[in-house]
Amino acid sequence: MDFDSKKIGVIVIVSMMVVIFAGEAISYNNPYYSEFSAERVDDEILYSISSNLSREYTAVSLDNGNMYDIDRYVAFFDDTYPMPDGKDGVRGALDWLRHNLQKYRIDLEILGFDDMERIVNDLDVSVALVFATGMLPAGIYSGSPDDPLFKWLKAGGVMYWMNGKIGQRYAESGSTLQEVLNPDPLFFGIDNVVRKSTSIGYGRNLSEGSLTDVLGIYFGEYTNGMDTRRLGTDLLSLDYTSSSGRYSAVVFVKYHDGEGMICNIGGALNHDTAHAVAQIIAPRLTYESKVVDHFTGQVNKVPKGSLQSAVNDAYIFIYIGNSMTVIGGQCIRL
Repeated sequence: MDFDSKKIGVIVIVSMMVVIFAGEAISYNNPYYSEFSAERVDDEILYSISSNLSREYTAVSLDNGNMYDIDRYVAFFDDTYPMPDGKDGVRGALDWLRHNLQKYRIDLEILGFDDMERIVNDLDVSVALVFATGMLPAGIYSGSPDDPLFKWLKAGGVMYWMNGKIGQRYAESGSTLQEVLNPDPLFFGIDNVVRKSTSIGYGRNLSEGSLTDVLGIYFGEYTNGMDTRRLGTDLLSLDYTSSSGRYSAVVFVKYHDGEGMICNIGGALNHDTAHAVAQIIAPRLTYESKVVDHFTGQVNKVPKGSLQSAVNDAYIFIYIGNSMTVIGGQCIRL
């Protein structure tokens, strides 16, 4: 009787373990898949989607100009440096951004500041730099026009900035944050361009059929947005602006003293905004970007189609889902 009781107990335990592992398999193995392909034929882009999803998708053909040739996307985090918004929150936000970019087949590397300094000092413009720490390391920036960061931008570097006013703070490892009184001329060639306020402001003036609309971008925080009316360089401003129309939430700007580009995202990166920021980065937008053609359909009904192509380098950006929930997507250069 004792032996049988023990045997029954073992059977119950094993059964419970099987249920637990089966549950883990269900939780961690995504049963959905999606693959995208495209080719350029004369003045058209022919695309197809293979997926078991019965969801809406959007396909957009883009003319992104001729300046964008990025092989890697790199964000930086080093907990030996001070950060104005706290280190745990920044690291968590970067993890969420990396997770969301993976939906578009983009691998965001998170490296230390020493690696970033090597990229900048080597003038490696094949790497796009993503800054979400609210500060810059003294090894590349100290508020001087001779800083390595500006030599990299002059050579054609692509930089994404969010979390605070760009260039306002820098620091060395183990030190305190240092303030730069007037960073705007260093980055944009003129002062009073970026909003200084720390009070959160949101704009929701999206125009139907605009580039922002068809790409499903909904980032509208202009806390540290830009007054684009003051800029004399080429730029692309996405729809969301302050109620007065003065400050734009997301702006792609040609670097005023060279071939590079700065994307200024006027708010914070966090769990709630990580997808929107991914949707900003994934289409490889530039200050020259234009929508050439677009189509919205159901994957299970119209899984392939054609769009008009750009005359020069052509891009097609396809994503499954809506602006709030993207399940899969990809930007293909043709």
